[in-house]
Amino acid sequence: MRITLHGRGGHASMPDRLIDPVVMAASTIMKLQTIVSREVESWDSAVVTVASVQAGDAENVVADNAHLAIDVRTINLRTREKVKASIERIVKAESVASNAVAEPTFKVTRAFPLTVNDEGVTGKVEETFKAHFGHGEGKYTSDIPKLGGSEDFSILGSAVDRPYCFFMYGGTPTELWDKCEAEGTLSEKIPINHSGLFYPAIQPTLTVATDAYTVGALTWLLKK
Repeated sequence: MRITLHGRGGHASMPDRLIDPVVMAASTIMKLQTIVSREVESWDSAVVTVASVQAGDAENVVADNAHLAIDVRTINLRTREKVKASIERIVKAESVASNAVAEPTFKVTRAFPLTVNDEGVTGKVEETFKAHFGHGEGKYTSDIPKLGGSEDFSILGSAVDRPYCFFMYGGTPTELWDKCEAEGTLSEKIPINHSGLFYPAIQPTLTVATDAYTVGALTWLLKK
């Protein structure tokens, strides 16, 4: 979602004449960090990330408004609604505390349902994946953790009430992965999506991906 905090800008030399949206944004961002740590049960999972903050572009001029871009991720629909309500409560409260000239503006930019693989579909795809790629270390494996990434893929199935299966394949050079795994530095040294250093190895990534899509399709199209 995107949120606009409404202040009153002006010259930096006269802070008493302003309602500073930058200070308002800073206070709001820090308070939003307490949602996951203090309002979500410890066994549950949620993410509230302020990924972008924008307010003016000069050293001596305070802008009228501050803009926040916020990302929310949960694995529980009830938790999602609770987190969204908490965001709205905190943002409105911080605006009141800062004497904002207007209530904050909220705009939901996108939302995706939870991606949950159908057991029947996944089971059949796994059979063909194991037959083609093999199974175990360095081959096909179903032993992966839950992923926090959001996917509009699930809409394709849920929109027409059909089962689906979402699978992943890696792109990190094998030597780099093995080295980092041995060092225990996978989280630090393997670039992730949207990192400026993210650069999948062309091969064998391209071959594995093409094979996987083909084998996945043939699972359903090939007559036995």
